[in-house]
Amino acid sequence: MFKAIAVPLFLFVSTSINAHQSDMALNLEQILKEKGFTRIDYKKLPTHHAVVEASINGKSGYFIIDTGAGATVIHQESAGKFNLAQAIEASSNEVTGVGGSISTRSFSIESFIIEGNAVSLSSIYSMDLSHVVDALNPFTEEKIDGVIGQDIMEAHGAIIDIASKTVYLKP
Repeated sequence: MFKAIAVPLFLFVSTSINAHQSDMALNLEQILKEKGFTRIDYKKLPTHHAVVEASINGKSGYFIIDTGAGATVIHQESAGKFNLAQAIEASSNEVTGVGGSISTRSFSIESFIIEGNAVSLSSIYSMDLSHVVDALNPFTEEKIDGVIGQDIMEAHGAIIDIASKTVYLKP
């Protein structure tokens, strides 16, 4: 008899929690909109990575939102796609991450737009992201071109709402 009562009670409680979460998401969106934030929906891959469409210099690509990346980076093989091969190369240097040191190139860019929203970014790094691209491409229809890192998230006060698969950025 106890099991028969526990199941309906659990269903009622979980329904109430889901309804409450939905109300909280609406309230969060309303508050952030009033504070000038823009909503950007992302696609969640089966690997739990967040993917958004973005364009560099008017050319579209797909990027992982990476809260652990210090900077926004494109896969070196995508440099031509975004017309970066013709851009003025700013510098070439080494960066250090969890996997060790890696060589990067920095390029000036004219524009960086995420899902129709312009963000502040005047240059972008290019490096070999084969390990990321090769690992994630089987899980997405779009080829991954790079990662959006802390430089953009900090500059725009990013707030990530995992429950609603949304990122909020302030212009």
